[in-house]
Parts: sequence; structure tokens; C-alpha cells
Amino acid sequence: MHITSTAMHHVKDRYLNRWHCLLCFSFCLNDQFYISLSHLYVLCQKTVLSLRDPGVKNGRDSLMLAMLEKRCYTDSSANDIKMQGGKLIPFLTSGNPRRENSPAGSTLEDKERRAGVGGYLLYDIYQTNNLRSKGLAKARFPGAREKFVQLPKRDAQIEKLKSGKEYDVLVIGGGASGTGAALDATTRGLKTALVERDDFAAGTSSRSTKLIHGGVRYLQKAVMQLDKGALSLVFEALHERQLFLDAAPHLTHPLPIMTPCYNYWEIPYYWVGLKLYDLLAGSQNIGWSHFLSQRESGRQFPMLAQEGLKGSVVYFDGQMDDARMNVSLALTAAAKGADVANHVEVTALLKGADGKVNGAKVRDTQTGDEWNVAAKVVINATGPFSDSIRKMDDPEVQNIILPSSGVHVMLPNYYSPNTTGLIVPKTADGRVVFMLPWQGYTIAGTTDSSVEITHNPKPHDDEVEFILEALSDYLSVQVRRQDVQAAWSGIRPLAKDPKATSTASASRDHVIDTSDSGLVTIAGGKWTTYRRMAQDVVDKAVEVGGLKDKAGPCLTKKIPMIGGEKWEPAFFTVITQNYRRQKTTRDGQVVSAKFPSDVAQHLSHSYGTRSLRVAQLAQQKYGDRLANNYPYIEAEVVYACQEEYAVNARDLISRRLRLAFLDSEVGKRVAPRVVKLMGDTLKWDEERRASELKEVLEYLEIFNAVPEVKGNVTEGRIIQE
Repeated sequence: MHITSTAMHHVKDRYLNRWHCLLCFSFCLNDQFYISLSHLYVLCQKTVLSLRDPGVKNGRDSLMLAMLEKRCYTDSSANDIKMQGGKLIPFLTSGNPRRENSPAGSTLEDKERRAGVGGYLLYDIYQTNNLRSKGLAKARFPGAREKFVQLPKRDAQIEKLKSGKEYDVLVIGGGASGTGAALDATTRGLKTALVERDDFAAGTSSRSTKLIHGGVRYLQKAVMQLDKGALSLVFEALHERQLFLDAAPHLTHPLPIMTPCYNYWEIPYYWVGLKLYDLLAGSQNIGWSHFLSQRESGRQFPMLAQEGLKGSVVYFDGQMDDARMNVSLALTAAAKGADVANHVEVTALLKGADGKVNGAKVRDTQTGDEWNVAAKVVINATGPFSDSIRKMDDPEVQNIILPSSGVHVMLPNYYSPNTTGLIVPKTADGRVVFMLPWQGYTIAGTTDSSVEITHNPKPHDDEVEFILEALSDYLSVQVRRQDVQAAWSGIRPLAKDPKATSTASASRDHVIDTSDSGLVTIAGGKWTTYRRMAQDVVDKAVEVGGLKDKAGPCLTKKIPMIGGEKWEPAFFTVITQNYRRQKTTRDGQVVSAKFPSDVAQHLSHSYGTRSLRVAQLAQQKYGDRLANNYPYIEAEVVYACQEEYAVNARDLISRRLRLAFLDSEVGKRVAPRVVKLMGDTLKWDEERRASELKEVLEYLEIFNAVPEVKGNVTEGRIIQE
């Protein structure tokens, strides 16, 4: 068997002249043809399609693509190519392909009968110019060719936790610090388990400001009070900020933030301070601060109050999707070998004859099953609930957590431009307020007040009113209560300083506490430094558990999050140019349609290179939007159940999708559809579906910050009469 020179010249002349490829042919036997290529695979089968179809509109050449259906002998398996949307381009092995035409409407079988032995070309090429032919765009992105790691299902993880084996490290808590510790420990070669009572990021880790910041306020304290400790926090945070951005490029991005100046002295004050911030970042600086005049400030941030404005100073920090980052940490830890399970709570700590903690008794909240998990060392990473776990170890222990409430509200996007945030470092009462664009909306906040620790805290009316009033002082319009789309309260687990009199002066740095019985607790800290917190607590766990001979060095500085491997900002074009979705028309017909750009970009930024799996589900069946004007599609619900350990509708609407945080009323409207999709995927009975819908609707009320007002209600929004 051979490929004729005529055919290869045709392929080269017509399709390879815009790309750089290396072809290295090898031997073939018995119709099993293998060609080793740098960027091009040739798969040989007894099927021939013409490279030219006269039926194409305007007579343009058609690259007639077919999905791989038979076993192939390439550098990747057939399944890998399918998963990545691999396309096959047919070629002829005899005759002159320039003269080989196929009648319009010819079927694959017709062309097989007319042709001799041929093959397929699977394009996997780096493009040097813009691509115009369908099916080739993905070749430009190495991430599109990444082999997807098959993650174990939750049931399989539960069975491994029940197996009775002894782990080196058991982590309690599935927030940022807990999942970060699990990833750190498992990549050091330690047998690692993690259990979370609720869902990953169910607590504080999903209710943050969404900023990856280097600590501008710490810098102010370091300079004004000559505080070396605060300065070291800034250095550490700036370093960790860059590592964060590198680890999850699809979930993060730099964000310019404007600081308005209403006094002339504020201009040099903020300018010098933020320039120092840039200099401390050094090579890890993500954008240079700069001054904007009054006119430029108004153009950049139209809602900014102009009266008395002297100008503004703009600096850069990072922004993220916190809950999806947390889920990605858990999935990455699982991909690296950790046994992780959400909705598994610790009911008691286990101790050996020597009085040392050597495991925990746990319960699956979904089934009620209870069992013991043995471990050489246990890490308590439960955030604001750290003291409750510590009291399982020693009921008399003193609390180390000083809980603080941080309330945020979500406003329509017109309150802030899409590309710039606003921060007021110090209001009249000394607090910080900000407005930040996020996923097509505006996050505004925040508060800092003492609070009781609860599982699902709800913002108080006075906290919401404070935010709106504080913002109105710096905007040209009054921020209305009915404009609030959603509101949430997160409990900051500040490490308690015995001398502190207010939460504002409590330590934002993390604290590691080791009890006499060997329970290692990590408390405090912030999202930006989660990786360093995890490194420090695993270092301590290695010491306490006697694991120095077994544990390798920390590797998390170089480990990307799942989906972030070789991802690029334009990766969404792989979806728009290579996939179609099944959508339902207004008259109820199911048709194949292109992926809208907003949906493709959303999938790319939410799932990274693994967005191709979501696109495949949409291409098969689940391509409808969950709500108009939102990029979320049905395929994400199915994918979250299959691949991301989503167990109930709250997990999905709040943390896999972010609708609870964006607009609680829209979350309520899509809840029945989400429950149906989850029920079909997870095989729920009618009773389970009814209870899920009831629970998620009650849960979404926590995010509803609009008070009862007499008037007409349209789609959850109040219209004053």
C-alpha cells in the first residue's frame, strides 16, 4: 500500500502551503498504516472521499470531515482523538485528485465504491496564518491535543475511603486551604485523603471578593508603621499572586483598579504608594500603575462622581472565579492520586493508645454510611469551623478563630465598566468599599464586622444598606436597593490575636496550631496565599506524622490546575470552529447550530481545555441555554454531575455555575430544569427530585437581598407603582 506522489503533491499544494509540517513516513503492513509525523497524522483505511465537492457554495473547496470511527495507529488512541474532537480529512491514493469530482449528494458508501484504497489525514497542525477551513482551528492550540485525565467517580472515591487502608495525611475541609493541602501532600508522594462536610467551596471560599491581591493595605501599614511583618506579607502575596495566575490562566486575569482622588494631596500619596507596589512585584508585576486626569477618569469609569474629582491612580491586581478555582483544586488533587470526597462529614476524631490523633470517624451525608479513616496525621482546614474540630480533640481548648462577616452585593453591569474596578481605600468611617466587574455584573462591598458562625450566613439589611450608601458617595447616581441582584455573606476565619479589639486589626496572615495529640490546624490567611498556606501546613504535617523520609519536596509552584494545561485566551475558537450544539427552536424542533461566541468563551474560561468535553455533550444533546442572556448551557449540568462531583442542585447552581451569586431570581427560574437534568443523569426518583427542588429554592433565598415592597413584580424584580 502506498500514497501516490500525485495525491501527496495535491495535499501539499492545496493544504500544507500555509503550515509548517514535518512528514516522516514509516513502514505499513496489512492495511494497518502508521505514519509518524510531527504535526500530521495519516490514518489508512479502505475509504476514499474526494477532496473537492462541486456542490459547495461558490465552488469553494470543501474539506469533507469525518469523525474517527475505527481503530487508528497513531501517537494517540482513538478515544483520545474523539475526546478532543479530532477530524479526519480524506485523500486519494491513486488517480489525480484535482480531476476527481464527486456528484452532489454522494454518500460515503457511493464514494467508497468508486474509489480504491485511500486514507484520512488528521490535521493537528500549528497554523501560521488565519484558518478559513472548518475543523482546523483547534490545531493551533497545543491544549486541544492534551490527553484528558479520567477522574475517578465520587462513588469510587468513597469506596477507597472505606477500604480500611491507612493514609499518610487526612485533610478535613474542602475549601481553598484544604484542597490546596491535599494537592500539595499527594504531589509529594504521600497517600492523601480529603473529606468535606458540604461541598467544595461551600463556605467562605466561594464568598470572597474574587480578587487575587498582593496586599495594598498591608503595604500602607508597612510604610506608615514601619512594620516589617506587613512588608513580608506583601512580598509573599505578590509572589503567590503570580503563581496563582500561572496555575489557572483560564480562571484568572489581571484587573485594573481605579483609586479616585478628591484631594490634591491624595494624588502623590497614592501614586507613590502604588509605584512602590509595582516595584516590590518586580518581574512579577502584572501591570504598571498610572495616573488619570479627571476627564480620563470619567471616561474610564462613567459612573464616578465628577464633582471635586482631581484625578485617579490606577493599579493592577488579579481576579478569579473563586468557587471554580476551589473545585479545580479538588479535581487536580484527585487527578494526582488523592482520594477526595465532598458531603462526607467528620463526626469524631480517632486516637491511639498513646493519645495521638490517628484518623477520624466519618459519615456520608448522602447515604448515612459511617466508617473510620485511619491516617498518620490529620490536618484541620475547616476555616471558620476550625475550633469545632479542635474541640473534638480537646473540649477545653481555647478558640483561635475570630469570625468576621464580609458582605458583598451584586449589581447590574452598568454600575462599572467591563474592564476596570473602583476602590475607595478609606471611607468616612475608615472602611474600604469597591466596585469590580465580574462575569457581566458588578460586585460591590465589603463589610468587616463580628458575626456568629453559621453554615449559611445571610446578609443583614443594615450591612447591605451600608454598602449602597457608601458607594453612592462616590457615584454620580444613587444606588437603589432594588438594583441588587444578589447578596451574600462570607465568614472570614481570621486568626485571633489576644490583644486585638476589632476584627480589622486581627491577623489576616495564617496560623498553624499543633495540639498535644498531634492535630494540625491551619487557620486565617486569604485566597491569594492558599498555596503557601498549604505548603506550610503540609510541612508541619510531615514533621508531626514522621513522614520526612517518605515525603518529597513541595511541587505546587509548577503544577497547573486541571484544564489550565497549555490553555490560551483564544482557546474558545476551538469550540466555535469545530463544534456544533443541539438546540431547541421556538417551535420545539431540535436543530444543530453554531456555538455562540459568549457561550464558547464562557466554557473556555470555566473549564479550560476540558471545555471540549462540555462542547461534546452539547453537540450530542445538551446545547440549550439554561436562561436567556446567560452563557450557561445544559451540558454543564450533565458534565458537573459526571466529572465534577456535583451531588445536589445547590452544588450546581451556586458553585459549578455561579447563578446564585449573580442573580438569585434567575437561579430560581432555572432550578426546575437543573433538577430535571441532574435527576436524569444521577437517576433520582420523583421523591428525590421534589426534595431537591424545595431545598435549592430555600437555599437561594439566602442570596435574595431585595426587601418586600408593594408593587408589581416582574421576573423577580420590583417595579415601583
